[in-house]
Amino acid sequence: MDTRRDAVSYTVGEIAERVHGRVIGNAGLRVHGVSIPENMEENSIIFIKDKKTYREIDPDASVCLVVSFEPDEKEDTNYIVIGPDKKDEVFISLLLLFKTDNAISAKIAETAVVAGGAVLGADVSVGEYTVIGDNTEIKEGSSVGPHVFIGQNCTIGK
Repeated sequence: MDTRRDAVSYTVGEIAERVHGRVIGNAGLRVHGVSIPENMEENSIIFIKDKKTYREIDPDASVCLVVSFEPDEKEDTNYIVIGPDKKDEVFISLLLLFKTDNAISAKIAETAVVAGGAVLGADVSVGEYTVIGDNTEIKEGSSVGPHVFIGQNCTIGK
């Protein structure tokens, strides 16, 4: 049972426009959230980071794949193709797009880049053009200003 039906939803075309991507397939498919390849939920969007993961996706799943490479199109599969230099930015944008009140209340500037393995606590703010590396934790209530670079394996905050 899909408990996200009352939540916000977007079409694949609307999402592609937001992330400056190109649609292959059904731009009208309504998407209700984000899921991971290992636990695909119907009518969700899935960020595919590499071709190995892409090859393991069930071609009959009613999902939209976001890829940063030119896919070998599988019949009846929907795609949003993005530029390879936009992976982190698009991943964060997708998570924030479907954020619910139960999600973290982090405020991340659109131009900030946060690695997929970084953890941001509640009420964290990240300024414009800031980069946060992999395996880094920014603790609850912290504020990271604009034009800041935080490398890998760091912990910041109380």
